[in-house]
Amino acid sequence: MKAYGLEDMAYGKALIKKLLKEGVTSPQSMANKMSNPLYKEFAKAFDFAGKGAAATSAASATTGAVQRYIQQTLEQQEGKDNQGVQLALYFKRKASSVTTTMGILADKALLKFVQTTFGIPEAASRADLDFQVRNLEKFLNVKDLQDPKKVDKLIQRFNAMWDMNNATSATMSPVLSLFNQSTEQGMSIDLMMSIAKLRLGGS
Repeated sequence: MKAYGLEDMAYGKALIKKLLKEGVTSPQSMANKMSNPLYKEFAKAFDFAGKGAAATSAASATTGAVQRYIQQTLEQQEGKDNQGVQLALYFKRKASSVTTTMGILADKALLKFVQTTFGIPEAASRADLDFQVRNLEKFLNVKDLQDPKKVDKLIQRFNAMWDMNNATSATMSPVLSLFNQSTEQGMSIDLMMSIAKLRLGGS
């Protein structure tokens, strides 16, 4: 549940059982009707409706869930020391799933990332919704979020703006240390995911 950002709903066993039982194939299933897309992602990963007992051995329910859990945990741990790192990790994880400008406005963390990256004042969030959409589209083409290289460039720009706004030291920031493959001060998230895939015993 934590891997899919639904740990607060872990007590709702009846709801979760219904989600898993109905799956995502039918437009009328509960997962497809709920406004929070995380429920659909969860039900799709643990596809009991489509795969039956084999669902628990599927890659999406094993490797995929583990990777998501590691990312969620990493975000929370790093966020205790540096909110900028937490925002960068969150953006890295969520970017490819965003398909509309409204998707950014609806997510406070993504919005803060974009506002910081392009120097958009937080007061802009109090403007008319249509104005907010038009304003964001002046700075960012949502289609760019499907390109890993452009996402990394946005993270680099975010890092520079975050450091400038928060007066960090001249040394490499903790944000870049997580995403720069060549740095000796930290591991990139891709490297950490590769490590997570290794099996115990070195096989």
